[in-house]
Amino acid sequence: MQAVKEFFKKLFSSVSLFLKKFFSKKMNVYITIGVSVLLVGLIVGLALAKPNNPNPTDNDDDQSGIIDDEDDEVIETNYNVTVSGSGSGDVNYGGLTQVVENGSLSLEFIPTDDFYLSALNINGQEFSNDEILNAVTEGYTISNITADVVVNYTFTLKPIVTSYTGEKIIPVANVFTIDTFDKYIWFMQVASNLGNPDITETGIASLPYSFMSKTINLEIDLDLYGFIVAPIGLGYPNRFEGTFDGKDHTIKNLKINGSYVNCALFGDTNFATIKNIVLENVDSNSSDKAAGIVAVSNNSTVTNCTVSGNIYADDYAGGIIAFGSGAKDSINYATVSSKLEAGLIYAAGITAYGSDIQNCINYGDITGYRNVGGIGGSVNNILNCANYGEITASGLVAGGIVGATSSGVISSCYNLGNVTVTGAYGGGIIGNYSDNVTIVNCYNRGNITTGSYAGGIIGYFSYSSATQDLLTNCYNAGLITTEANSKGGIIGGYSSTFIAGVINNCYFDLGINPGLTAGYELTESDTLKGLSTLEMVSSGLESKGFVNDNWVFLDPSVIESKTYYYYPQIKIKVDSDNPLIVSESLDSVKIEFVDPNFIY
Repeated sequence: MQAVKEFFKKLFSSVSLFLKKFFSKKMNVYITIGVSVLLVGLIVGLALAKPNNPNPTDNDDDQSGIIDDEDDEVIETNYNVTVSGSGSGDVNYGGLTQVVENGSLSLEFIPTDDFYLSALNINGQEFSNDEILNAVTEGYTISNITADVVVNYTFTLKPIVTSYTGEKIIPVANVFTIDTFDKYIWFMQVASNLGNPDITETGIASLPYSFMSKTINLEIDLDLYGFIVAPIGLGYPNRFEGTFDGKDHTIKNLKINGSYVNCALFGDTNFATIKNIVLENVDSNSSDKAAGIVAVSNNSTVTNCTVSGNIYADDYAGGIIAFGSGAKDSINYATVSSKLEAGLIYAAGITAYGSDIQNCINYGDITGYRNVGGIGGSVNNILNCANYGEITASGLVAGGIVGATSSGVISSCYNLGNVTVTGAYGGGIIGNYSDNVTIVNCYNRGNITTGSYAGGIIGYFSYSSATQDLLTNCYNAGLITTEANSKGGIIGGYSSTFIAGVINNCYFDLGINPGLTAGYELTESDTLKGLSTLEMVSSGLESKGFVNDNWVFLDPSVIESKTYYYYPQIKIKVDSDNPLIVSESLDSVKIEFVDPNFIY
């Protein structure tokens, strides 16, 4: 019996190897379903003939099983699996299918160098870009199959193209319209003075050409196929200086690598307006500056843009902007990281280094060595922003909203992401505060963990002088942990003599941080101290002076005989032109009290 089994195993291996070699030249993925089913059937037939299973069922065609090589036990699954597939593109796309024990079906998709899988549907489920990537790299498994099942899958292939020629755009009243893929390539080449694009009959006399006072409208969704393209605007004299309106269209699979210093959809802008763009699955990688939308933003605005994918830079890495100002009404979902080595390195969900961020939200995880933040790495002036991502610094200085700041205002912002710093200076809102920055109406509900100097609002607080309230109407309901003594519910530590009155109406939850003070060696007051959880929730802080149109105070509610209380919320406006207001979900601020008199 064992010899027969070994024969069929060798036969299956040989046939599979032949199919792989034959079909890989003509198919993006090969299918060995028939061979798998044949092998399983033959082995099951042999197994059912063994003495320890002398009475197989009458309906043998409806039985399938897997042989355990160690003890020859038959695991009966009692189901049939039928797999079918169809595709589009120049070649067929199949899958290596195998039935495994415990009622599971695995589909393995194997691409070639010539095509990539751009769309996939299995049993009516449309796969996102990330899900497709995961299916290609790790396979797709349907588990817990307990009955006969038919698995249907459809797919779309697109070729991986390595060169493009471009199609010239004839402007109308200084408006360039991109309505084909090749027109985008032509625009990129002209804006960056690359190659020899056809500029006859376009109103362009010669290159380099400035798009100042010109408008470019994107009228279609674009898929860049992961082909490495150049940033639009490569620096002086090829900065982009016009208006680019994406019209809320999606640009997929943008890939820009370190052969360019400033890597993003736009490399360098000057007095430009970039708006209404959705970047999906961007891959931006640079030895200097990398972002999703703009690498260097000089006196420009970036409005209503959304980014997902992966962004990395040795020095400045930002989800929306790497270096500069003007991010507004935008959302980042991308994972952003900078080099994990000593140096002045910046990483953030919105802008790595610069100023003026308004109405933005980050959901991506952010990592770097120093100056790491959910919204800004080192940025001044941040209004109406929120961070949900995990923030990690392997060296120094990280904050839920901004790593470091030295001037301006941080107003109406909240952080829900955990902040972790291997070294010093981690805060729920700001990691390292210097000079006279006004912080008002902010809160943190993420956990802060550092080697030293951990604060619920500010990790390290330093200033030369103060003539006004610097920190007002802020609260912390996150856990503060550090290996040193330098920690506090509001600030982790400070460098100069503390001036009474600089911090007012700032509180932290003693239920989460029992025994903690507002700051290391800091004298508390009635407006700077810890409160019980019950004093923090619902309208507790409203009675302490938290009065602002941006605050939301919710009364307790009874759900299924349980009483729930709610932490105060900040409303974030994410679209300046429309009354679109978002805040935390009720579930995220909801807590249950078994005994309302107990300090949690």
